[in-house]
Amino acid sequence: PKLRDIFDKRKDKTMFIIAAGTLRYKDIVNVIDAARGAGVEKVGIVTEGMRRAAGATTGSN
Repeated sequence: PKLRDIFDKRKDKTMFIIAAGTLRYKDIVNVIDAARGAGVEKVGIVTEGMRRAAGATTGSN
């Protein structure tokens, strides 16, 4: 499904991005821009450090 299809049905229009630290800043900005265009109102970025602090492992759901 496309982001617009997903977020059209949700009351909470918040999306969290979990990305590899090797991604370029402009690639993350492009994802945020696409999300905003699809109706996302709030975007949170979860860093690898935040995941480690929470006890999560990279690549797991």
